[in-house]
Amino acid sequence: MNIGLVGNGMIIPDILSQIKSIPEMECIAICGREKSSFKLQQLAKDYTIRKVYYNYEELLEDSEIDVIYVAIVNSLHYEYCLKALNAGKHVVCEKPFSLKYEEAKKLKEMAEQKKLFLFEAITTRHMPVYSQLFDIIEEIGNIKAVFCNLSKYSSRYDDFVKGETPNVFNPSLGGGALEDINIYNIHFCVGLFGEPMEVSYYANIIRDIDVSGTLILKYDNFTALCVGAKNNNVGTGIFIQGEKGAITVNEVPYAITGFNIFTKGSQRAIISKENKRHRMFFELSEFLRIIKEKRYDQCYSNLEDTLKVVRISEDARKFAGLSF
Repeated sequence: MNIGLVGNGMIIPDILSQIKSIPEMECIAICGREKSSFKLQQLAKDYTIRKVYYNYEELLEDSEIDVIYVAIVNSLHYEYCLKALNAGKHVVCEKPFSLKYEEAKKLKEMAEQKKLFLFEAITTRHMPVYSQLFDIIEEIGNIKAVFCNLSKYSSRYDDFVKGETPNVFNPSLGGGALEDINIYNIHFCVGLFGEPMEVSYYANIIRDIDVSGTLILKYDNFTALCVGAKNNNVGTGIFIQGEKGAITVNEVPYAITGFNIFTKGSQRAIISKENKRHRMFFELSEFLRIIKEKRYDQCYSNLEDTLKVVRISEDARKFAGLSF
């Protein structure tokens, strides 16, 4: 499977290294702006990429490319995915999939009409141990409370405080804590519990962008509290409380390798046997399998959850008065 990668940000080396780790995948082209030519050429050299493009339309015209991997600023995800689907390419889009529900819905509908594969790259849902939660969570009985905290001090926060506007803190580019890191908490909850009845978001806003915030997801019989912060490192983990016990995760939700379950005075740990693999290996391997097996049903079913997440994040931004 030949991949054309769009972008040259901090995440690109991780993506490329994991593509190289999968024998049936190859990144044959990378695309970015001409002013980033030095960085693009260096990436091409480091990861043995045959072609470098400075024009997206030219990349899309490359008949050797099967899949376009969109890894650029959030505000351009919809536009670039739409063009790739129109060009007849399968698409992998980095999270967040889209900033608007109607745009996400249109992308899904186009993929279905053209019978193309379309994926959101969100590692949370593809970590091997995550799937084990679906069975084990029954052991703790009816869920009564959920708390997710992903607080990670951004390497660009100090620049932001000084008055600069890095991409991740730029409202015009779809930045902020909700879309950058709290999105992992949302995916964790939607995957396990479905779409909530009510959404509210209490954001800490500086210069029109949320640097941190508390998202509240109200379900039938419980509430999920999701904290996401880019201005501190205090606290990371997940706690699920049920009538008969609890489950704790002491890791970031995008790279879960295990969890603890407590029931009636007993405790046991569930640890993935594949925890030495990079988190992106699992999602890329899953995308490859789905394409090879032509599992359109699974692809589009996954997109249904992606649409739920986009709707939640859009509703949350509206609640907090954040407009992109």
